[in-house]
Amino acid sequence: QPVASWECDVIPELSEQGCYKGVGKHYYFKTDNTTECAQWQGFFTTYDEGQLSGFGVSVLGTYLSPFSHTFYEYPALPVFKTIIKSRPPCMDDWLRYTGITSVHVLLRRDPAQISCPLSDWRIGHCPAEESDV
Repeated sequence: QPVASWECDVIPELSEQGCYKGVGKHYYFKTDNTTECAQWQGFFTTYDEGQLSGFGVSVLGTYLSPFSHTFYEYPALPVFKTIIKSRPPCMDDWLRYTGITSVHVLLRRDPAQISCPLSDWRIGHCPAEESDV
């Protein structure tokens, strides 16, 4: 199934997570507090004001680039907890010992303009689901 261009159309397999300024609101594939760490795939999409702003992958472990590129990110545990709010408890243990490596593909020329508003963009923009009524 293709990645949704709009946040209103995100598939249920992508779990809503936290927002990070300069990147957007993250949706991680099949990630919540019941996910087995061995089964975690780490694929995510990001949205800004409802529009797809990027995608990427996170893997447990610290993989250093042999080049001087800045493709990889190594978020510290407090940052990771902000981004992946609903995660399996085993992840915190893994992160303490192995770290995490992420790669983002940003689809915006101006990522510095991506913010994390206090209100949920979907309210007033996405049609209400039957279960929300």
